[in-house]
Amino acid sequence: MNDTFNKVFMSGMDAYTTVERKGSLYISRSLSIYIIVIPILLCIAYAIYVFTGSLYPLLLGFTITFIYSLIYAGRHYGFFSLYCVFLYTNIFFIYSVVFAETLFPFLNYDFLTLRWPKRIAFDIDVGFKFIVSSFIETYILHVFYCIRISKHKKKLRIKREPIRSLTQIGEIMMGIFFFPALVKTYLQVRYVIQHGYNSIFTNGFSNIDYPFWVSGAYLGLMAGYCLFLAGAPSKKQFKRISLLYIAFSLLNSLKGQRGNVISLIIICIYWYRKKYDVNIKIGKYILVGVVLIVLIVSLDTVRVGYGGNNVNTPSNTSAVVDILIEQSRSRVVPMLIMEGNLQYRHYPFVFSPLLTPYYAFKYGYGQTDEIARNTNDISNVTMYNISQSAYLNGNGFGGSFLAEAYDLGGYIGVAFLSFLLAQILAICDGSNLDVQNKYIPLLFQFLMNLPLLPRNRFLGFMNNYLAIGLTYFVLLIVLIIPRKHRSV
Repeated sequence: MNDTFNKVFMSGMDAYTTVERKGSLYISRSLSIYIIVIPILLCIAYAIYVFTGSLYPLLLGFTITFIYSLIYAGRHYGFFSLYCVFLYTNIFFIYSVVFAETLFPFLNYDFLTLRWPKRIAFDIDVGFKFIVSSFIETYILHVFYCIRISKHKKKLRIKREPIRSLTQIGEIMMGIFFFPALVKTYLQVRYVIQHGYNSIFTNGFSNIDYPFWVSGAYLGLMAGYCLFLAGAPSKKQFKRISLLYIAFSLLNSLKGQRGNVISLIIICIYWYRKKYDVNIKIGKYILVGVVLIVLIVSLDTVRVGYGGNNVNTPSNTSAVVDILIEQSRSRVVPMLIMEGNLQYRHYPFVFSPLLTPYYAFKYGYGQTDEIARNTNDISNVTMYNISQSAYLNGNGFGGSFLAEAYDLGGYIGVAFLSFLLAQILAICDGSNLDVQNKYIPLLFQFLMNLPLLPRNRFLGFMNNYLAIGLTYFVLLIVLIIPRKHRSV
């Protein structure tokens, strides 16, 4: 049975919903049904909502749509496609409490209520906007992803010529910065254990007396890995260096920040499968999923004890489930945007990461009144709006792709950014990441942002502007200058 399931699973890894017949493309019957039936489902749910005044029909309609989209995508494009990964993390960061309320109405789940850092109950109108926006995002993303990936027909796989100089320089940089990065991580983990997890966001690390030789260690390590990837390393090289980088990230996650290591694990597996055309059996995917869940729960229960807090960790299944469902509190960010009472919004939030260098230069880092009022960062503004004291103590809900999309232009903004994201996901999933070597570092940074996108910023990868800048500075030296010198 396991072999049969593996065959079914793997058959979907590179399948398409449209096929070529007599030189023309046509949409498959299953996608046609989806395109027609899902809006009808929404209309029926809306009619019942108007008649009863209850959001439950809309919740049920959205839940059916989302689950069907996930099963459809997994069957046709692979359960570890970028599209499916985005759907998984949407469940984790945004919708787990929504689905819990829908599927288990006899329990006391309420997606409109926030209990921390203070009790907030959103109006039913906000709930309506949230569900409809989520519905639009899911529908547009699914339809245009399927259409785009069908047009992005299988090509002859391009194998970029390795650039040994880039691979070697990347490895050398990682070797130089690895030990300083370990020392820096040790000092920061020790500080967080003593002062609490929130000290990370109140610029507490500036109080650490670092040795001068650890300066720029994280920056150099990340840039080195990006250069290593740009050199198109062999499969064996990729496994060896990536495992080393993941091991470092696991140590770094002891500070309590889980997102980076989770994204790195997911994207390294994705990169390995796509770039080197490796088939991975379903059992290994399940194992990775279990490891990630254990990592999430473990870090969540450990970090709350930092700073001398004596907190009991969950010891039963229901407590673990509650932790996982509680992660979906990032849904508060789009609902705050939809409520429309935010202060200090200066321009569409989606563009804010582009000004990260300017903000850092003018206002510094951390969570301060000045940063919340002037930087227009969606995470800072929304948390500051909920509770200034909680914000100044280092708390936050993160960003939100859905919130940025709605802020950009209401339902139209949601449709537009969902369409754009669908194109990007389909291009990556429909290829073997066959971009030119010089674009690989930027592609990797963008992909690293994708698993966290439901609670992050669409252009959030731009926050690594220093690492990106250093990477391309070295690329300029290695690739462009020698070429110009040879042409003289």
